Amino acid sequence: MPPLEAVNDPALGVCLDVANSICAGEWPEETTAMLAPSAINLHLKDYVIDPDPCGVGFRIRGVPPGTGRADIPWIPDQLAHCDADMGVIVEHWLPLGASLEEGRRNSLGLSVVLRRRAASSRAAETCGLDE
Repeated sequence: MPPLEAVNDPALGVCLDVANSICAGEWPEETTAMLAPSAINLHLKDYVIDPDPCGVGFRIRGVPPGTGRADIPWIPDQLAHCDADMGVIVEHWLPLGASLEEGRRNSLGLSVVLRRRAASSRAAETCGLDE
């Protein structure tokens, strides 16, 4: 029995991090599908997988949201059942030497996507379209 089911407490949930699972050999889509029903918080980031600059293997590198491999619009859709005010932390893996202002600029588009999806979800609930 999975630990969350064994405890069976509605106050217990998971923080869904969409990219950390790659290091465990699990793609973000698998992790999201498995953990979304129990999610109470989201760590959202985007990434690319590049060949290692030394020529051996690969490395995971963070990129501005919407420019990498993560299906950014799909992820909030998987969490439509969660409270509209669920905590969402946008993680930035800024390149060495990047400024805080550069990080803010790179996250503006993602903020709009998340707000639009939350508003759409609330409107569907209000109109009874979510049943």
